[in-house]
Amino acid sequence: MWLSDVSEWVWYSNTCEEQRLRHTSRLCSLAMLKAKLRDYAQRSDQQALHAPFAEDFEGYEEPKAPATILKAGYAYLPFTCTEGEMVLSAGKVHHFFRHGVDGIIDVSPFSCMNGIVSEALYPRVSRDHAGLPIKNMYVDGTERDPTAELETFLELARAYQQRKPQARRFPHPVVPVHPIRREQIPDTVWEQEPSLGGGFPKQACRTE
Repeated sequence: MWLSDVSEWVWYSNTCEEQRLRHTSRLCSLAMLKAKLRDYAQRSDQQALHAPFAEDFEGYEEPKAPATILKAGYAYLPFTCTEGEMVLSAGKVHHFFRHGVDGIIDVSPFSCMNGIVSEALYPRVSRDHAGLPIKNMYVDGTERDPTAELETFLELARAYQQRKPQARRFPHPVVPVHPIRREQIPDTVWEQEPSLGGGFPKQACRTE
């Protein structure tokens, strides 16, 4: 399972702010300088936090710039005249498609305008991306059982998995570390630890 990262909304908000400044002829202004510096500082912090876990997130890379998502969704919802999460939803499908996902579920609050607009766009977006299954689900606070809907979606995802044009890439599997058994170290002196029931290597040294 791959959840969209929260930071994409931060980068999108920064992009929208810079776009408004350009539209109001404030390209060379103190406000633009502040916006650029804030974006740079935020990205530097994100890279520093992400670096130790880069291998664990292999195959789940997010776009390096929001422009990648905005350009991908421009044919469906131009970001130059529309703002909101629906712009990201339209463009993010292309990113997921290129990374070989088997299906997408868009979860929105009941009557959410962004979800409704995205749902209207998804049939065309899906057709343009080899029939990638996209499912809209709305949370309305009721106890409605979504099992039937999810089972249908999973069947579509399994069928798409067999014919999808892009292969999925996952992180390298973690090799489990097995404890060393006594018979594996025949030339080591083992001291018994009575409190642990014996057989515990309290201290080991190589014999001369």
